[in-house]
Amino acid sequence: MPIPLAGVVVGALGAVVAKVFGFLFQFVAYKLARNIAVATGALLACAALTVTMAQAIKAALLLVRVTMPQTLAVATYFLPPNINQIIAVMTTIATARFIYSWSVKNLTRYTMHIHV
Repeated sequence: MPIPLAGVVVGALGAVVAKVFGFLFQFVAYKLARNIAVATGALLACAALTVTMAQAIKAALLLVRVTMPQTLAVATYFLPPNINQIIAVMTTIATARFIYSWSVKNLTRYTMHIHV
C-alpha cells in the first residue's frame, strides 16, 4: 500500500502557510489596534480640553456679568449664546498647534543631536 505523499506534503505546506498568515494577520491587527487606540486617546483628550475650556469660559463670562455694573452687563447679552464654545474651540486648536510644533521642534533637535 503506497503512502499518499502528495497529501502529506500538501498538509505540511498548508500548516506552514497557515502559521505564516496567522502571524502576519496578528501583527497587522495589533498594529492597527494600537494606532486606533492612540487616535482615540488623542481625540478624547482634545474633546476633554474643549469641554473644559468651554465651561471655564462660560464661568468667566458669568462672573463678568455678575460683577459688572448693571448698565455694562446689558452689553454682554448681545454676545451669541455659543460664544464660550467658539472661544474654547479656538483655544483648543491653538493649544494643539502649539503642542504639535513644540513636539516637532524637540524631535528635530533630538534627532539632529543624535545623528550629527
